Amino acid sequence: MKRRIFMLVSLVMTVTTAVFGCTKSKGDTTVSHTKTELTIAWWGNETRNQYTQELLELYEQLHPDISFIPIPMSREEYGENLAKATAMGECPDIVQMDASLLSVYEENKTLADLTGFVENKTIYTDFLEPELRGTGIRGGILAGIPVSVSIPALGYDREILKEAGIEIPVNGWNWDTFFQACCKVKEQTGRPGIVSDFSDSTMLNCWLQQRNETLFGEAGQEADITKDILTEYFQYCRALMESETLVSVGEDGILHVSDNGGYKGAADGAFSFGTNRITEQGRTVDIEVTDPPSDEGKDNRPVIRPELFLSISTSSAPEKQLAAAEFINWFINDGNAVRSTGTERGIPASAAARSLLCEDERMTGGERSLLQFYETKETGNKVYENAVSPNTEIVNRAYGDVMRRLFEGEITPQKAAGEFLYQIDG
Repeated sequence: MKRRIFMLVSLVMTVTTAVFGCTKSKGDTTVSHTKTELTIAWWGNETRNQYTQELLELYEQLHPDISFIPIPMSREEYGENLAKATAMGECPDIVQMDASLLSVYEENKTLADLTGFVENKTIYTDFLEPELRGTGIRGGILAGIPVSVSIPALGYDREILKEAGIEIPVNGWNWDTFFQACCKVKEQTGRPGIVSDFSDSTMLNCWLQQRNETLFGEAGQEADITKDILTEYFQYCRALMESETLVSVGEDGILHVSDNGGYKGAADGAFSFGTNRITEQGRTVDIEVTDPPSDEGKDNRPVIRPELFLSISTSSAPEKQLAAAEFINWFINDGNAVRSTGTERGIPASAAARSLLCEDERMTGGERSLLQFYETKETGNKVYENAVSPNTEIVNRAYGDVMRRLFEGEITPQKAAGEFLYQIDG
């Protein structure tokens, strides 16, 4: 069931405070301005658009001197339209970024250095893990504030596994027992083990990391992958496909968003990979979260990656940059803003935000389980990556292409590995 949105009227009636105990010097955003109009751009589905629009309206209610011109877009059109606007000197004042876009636009000198706003506590970042605070640094400047993070995780539906006669292993699944569990789900219940979004490479990322290889590296570096290990992965996927326990959703193999904000057909599967997939998606029971499959002795430390950032345009006037910084602070630190957004943009980067959401009754069981799973990973056992590949979109598109063709029997695992490497490395 879609999480009930905090109604605007009730939010306005509640005095908005930095509920994490911040004093005025630590991020209070009630600052007097002359009338300021801010443009803000983001990508997302209709659910994200609705949440964001309501947040902007709330902020305008709380700050009558601020007004917004919202610019929502699809992910597909975001990069092209933002590039055109930037070329014309019309980059929005506040822009949503991911790690790959952050690198590109910092190189173009499009993004303002936010260091001063952090140092003077206009943007209060003390609730971010120290390792995350620097993930927005590009070219020696703080180009973006991390809003959300991702963590490799495996979600499972306990009721489906119970129906299939599968016990939850105390020490988690390895890749063989995971395969067996998926097949047994299919045999005993007729359901798939996994309903896959072929554009999501989370499972591949886990497979490679455990073999000391990675899709993601520092900007300018090619993926560090050997063809043999990649072939083994596609052989594993092909075996799941042939067992009819790994299935795709939609003709294009992509999980499409339904009217209730969930993914169409995703509730049919016993397992889910990736933080964006671990939600109820119309289920009657809660999703539970554990570590991804891993063979004994393999590196299964969670790789924490920043998912989304908020940045400010260098072309914005100083007074607009200040107003934008104050909004970003409110967005990541204000309790009402945090509750209203929930996990829609991913796991909040702020520890205080995660703690607040864990206690929020409107969080689904799957959302709460994912947040709690993140907190179980001690900082010393996490691997933080500053950036994903600068060609993230190319990687995702290549993975989706070869997985769909593998699924349809057009190519062999060996051919899939070769074509994937060719597409991402050129």
